[in-house]
Amino acid sequence: MWSQCLCGATQFVDPHSGMPERHPPRLVVNVWNCQASLAVCDGMNVVSLDVQPPRRMLEKAIRRAGGAINISGYYTATPELERWARSKGLIA
Repeated sequence: MWSQCLCGATQFVDPHSGMPERHPPRLVVNVWNCQASLAVCDGMNVVSLDVQPPRRMLEKAIRRAGGAINISGYYTATPELERWARSKGLIA
């Protein structure tokens, strides 16, 4: 059985336990209480990163995903954000 993770990734759900399996870490923009931060989701946890990219990069990712800063949720990171995170050694 398959389901969709909070971050939008498709993940396998064990039919016996009903628990989803972890998926490869995925960079997301976490919007909560009109604040945006960069985070990593692995299918079980969403962990905010301590280092934050320029705000314009976060806002661009939110807009491209069809969201807004006042709509809480997880938004897919843009390639620009992924390059920035790699350059800082935050993701592989």
